[in-house]
Amino acid sequence: MWKQIWEKLKNPGKGILVIVYILTVVFCAFTLGSLFIPIDKLWFDVICYVSYGIAALLLVYTVYTLIRVIPKMRKEIKEKLQANRVTGELMRNYGLRTVLTSALSTVITLAFAVYNGVLAVLNRSVWFAALASYYLLLLGIRAAIVLYHGRNIKKERKVESDIAKLRGSGIALLASILILSAAIFEIIDKGESFKHAGLMIYVVAAYTTLKITMSIVNFVRAKRQSDFTVDAIRNVNVADAAVSLLALQTSMLNTFSDGSMNYINAITGAGVCLIILGLSLYMIIRANVAEKAYRENKKEEEENGRTE
Repeated sequence: MWKQIWEKLKNPGKGILVIVYILTVVFCAFTLGSLFIPIDKLWFDVICYVSYGIAALLLVYTVYTLIRVIPKMRKEIKEKLQANRVTGELMRNYGLRTVLTSALSTVITLAFAVYNGVLAVLNRSVWFAALASYYLLLLGIRAAIVLYHGRNIKKERKVESDIAKLRGSGIALLASILILSAAIFEIIDKGESFKHAGLMIYVVAAYTTLKITMSIVNFVRAKRQSDFTVDAIRNVNVADAAVSLLALQTSMLNTFSDGSMNYINAITGAGVCLIILGLSLYMIIRANVAEKAYRENKKEEEENGRTE
């Protein structure tokens, strides 16, 4: 009997897991809540200590089950997703996933552009006008690539067109430096910045950190791909994340300092412009090198075809 119970605890079923997780939440909630209950009685102290012990055991067992269950659940979910035609294709095709997430980013970028545009009109602010223009430029780059993939979803894309999209994205990012320069000048000259009410700044900080982390991870992954449009999207995402970092910094300095540290915004702004400049030049140079290699290969194939 005890052996059977032990085996079930080692490899719990879904029913046991549900019960354990519910009890864990209940006992942990009571444990925390008891700290604020003003009852100075022995019987209540006994109940609390027993509850603490049960909560501790349940937490340890919950961690154990999560370690045991999560890999299995992940494997099962992965198998089910791969079995489905649509989700299976998404899991296998990194480029397709990139384009779909870029389509979502395009909608978010549009929202940012409209938001900053409205603030620019209401406040007659060059700062918000520059940010609105910057986000509109990112919107154009992303939308162009998403629409390009949409038009060619049922046919093979031309390499020349992919290379042209990479080069065009690089040139557009290069132009964005001029727009950002206007925004950075407003930061330095007039102390312009984002302003977030209350605890909202911490939410923005968490989102920006996630955005930067994911953009770097996907930037590295994109380098392993041969798809020029995927590379373009990931580079644009890094540029977007860099500007988000600048915007967050201006907001935090505006909230937590007396305004005497404005030079830090100037340094960060210059760093962001250098990052975008590096991304732009990389995209343009890579596109030119790829185009030259493609033409040479094509010319060599044509010559080989004539000799045969």
